Amino acid sequence: MFGVIWRCQTCKLRVLELCPLGPEFPEPGACLSCGGELDPTGCCRECGSDRAAMVARVRERCGALPSLDAIKKLADEGLFSLAINAVDLRLGQLQNDPSTLVAKGKLMNEIGRSARAVPLLRRAIELGAQEPGAAIDLGVALANSDEHEQALAIYEAHLLIETNAFRRAVTLSNAGGCLSALGRLDEAEAYHRRAIETDATHLGPRWNLFANLFRRKRYADALEVVEQTIALTFLETDERENMQAYRAEMLIALERYREALEAIDASLASDPDELARLGTRARILVHLGQHDAARACLAKLMLLDPDSVLARRLLNKIDRRTPGPTRN
Repeated sequence: MFGVIWRCQTCKLRVLELCPLGPEFPEPGACLSCGGELDPTGCCRECGSDRAAMVARVRERCGALPSLDAIKKLADEGLFSLAINAVDLRLGQLQNDPSTLVAKGKLMNEIGRSARAVPLLRRAIELGAQEPGAAIDLGVALANSDEHEQALAIYEAHLLIETNAFRRAVTLSNAGGCLSALGRLDEAEAYHRRAIETDATHLGPRWNLFANLFRRKRYADALEVVEQTIALTFLETDERENMQAYRAEMLIALERYREALEAIDASLASDPDELARLGTRARILVHLGQHDAARACLAKLMLLDPDSVLARRLLNKIDRRTPGPTRN
């Protein structure tokens, strides 16, 4: 079973859809929904799904033999249940096809069922999968299953043969993540820095290095990573503003509040109503002792989010710091 959250276009409410999940290696002709046995009418004895109807729905989007591109498109659209139905239908016809096994492994990773992805990806690699990222996907599945030593071994072996700069950077930084999980933070930092040197255009390793340094309270070093990233000319406006928000947090940690205010204002340039950043701005103003400006910022925040816990906490903090009226 896995859940998919989507927003109803009619009522605008968020809906949680619970979807059955069959076995990793489904039997040909079994229920596409849960992998159960079918009754003589073609309906599942376990969940009641009509296999013929599900097959028709898959073929409408993906063809008689569901194509891998069509399956990926379904996943990109968030239609994970249908994508899994499609890949299982394909596996029923091509049981030992490495590319199909990799596709299902990727889907399992995407829906947060990485332990199910591991045997799929292992079999695909054993069968000679040619997908260049299959080993990385296996490493991700193992790491997400808390098998960090095994994942690290997969990444180290992959680095011996991988030549593509982007994939090498991903592998190095993912290995760094495993080392962090194992408490080997100095080694992890070195791997993240190697990843950045390998592909300076990939933002993932920069974020991972930032997280590593922040976790160790090395705020000045973390700030340096953020500022180097902001200087990259290819960043989109929203990416640059997001980095300014993180820059503000590091400047707060370093008690450089005036610079922090400039950074958070830069992060609010495109969306002055972004709630979390308004909260950060109010915090900075409190640090600067600009209580009237902080109150104005918090009033705006509470207008946008009346239940804001942060706003109430900061208002109470300001009230405690502000002298009351003098009594005769």
